[in-house]
Formats: sequence, structure tokens, C-alpha cells
Amino acid sequence: MRAVTDAGPLIHLSWVDRLDLLNALFEEVLVPASVRDEVLEAGRGSLGLDRLEAAFAAGRWRVERARERDAVRLAGSTSLDAGETAALHLLAGTPSSVFLTDDTLAPAEAERRQIPVIGTVGIIVRARSEGIIREALPVVLELRRLGQWMSDSLVQFVRELEGG
Repeated sequence: MRAVTDAGPLIHLSWVDRLDLLNALFEEVLVPASVRDEVLEAGRGSLGLDRLEAAFAAGRWRVERARERDAVRLAGSTSLDAGETAALHLLAGTPSSVFLTDDTLAPAEAERRQIPVIGTVGIIVRARSEGIIREALPVVLELRRLGQWMSDSLVQFVRELEGG
């Protein structure tokens, strides 16, 4: 399965040095050029920026430019930012793909378009279920400690998955 990602999962996975999960879980990861630009424009010293720069420099993911006319048309029909809009545009032309996002509005738009969505925590849980990582909960708790917002019920769900 292919994945098209928004900025959130890239940023959050870079915080915990787990960008490798994307390539381990998906046969191809597409990143809209606007998303790449967004994550690389973080200020010097931003948590995870060095990991993101290295991953893009190594060509770990396929960077795609949305056709401007189509992206503008799509942007006019939603309240999403440029990266989310570009990702949804790429998904429209990429069947059998999943949308990776941590945004609160984007999943509703993806659902309306019948596009499956996975957030950073979902990526981590999936990596655990596929044996790529041993435990999801420590990674999830570290993300929360570093500033990724997640509900108590989501943390509890992961805790229960791990028998805790």
C-alpha cells in the first residue's frame, strides 16, 4: 500500500527518530512538495529537523508537486492548509493509498472522499502489530511528552493494546 503524508506524521516521527517506520510499513511514501517545504522551513535547532533533512537528502520518499490549477480548485472547496490540500489532491490520483495526517479537519475531508486515514499513533500501533517495533506505548508517551497532542482515551487505547 502507498501512503501520502501531510506534515504532522513526518514531524512527529522525526521527534522520536522513527521516520524509518514509514518505509517499513508502506511500499511507497509520497510527500507533496508543499509538505516537504513546510517541514524543512522549521527554524534551526527545531526538534527532528536534522532527521528530516537527512531523509529528504537521501531520497527516502517520493516528492510530488500537485498541479497548481487542481490544487487551487481543491483548496477553494475546503478549509485545509496547503499541505493537506496537496496531499488530498495526490491521493485523488493514487488509488489504494492511505492518507497520513494528524490534523483535526483533514480526516473528515478524506472520509468524505472515501480515503483511509492513519495518524502518527496509528502508524506506531501498526508497526507494533507487524513486529517492526516491540512496544508502542513508550513511543506514544514520548511523543506526548515532546508536545504532540493526543487524548487520554487514545493513550489508554494503546495501553490496553499492550496489556497494561
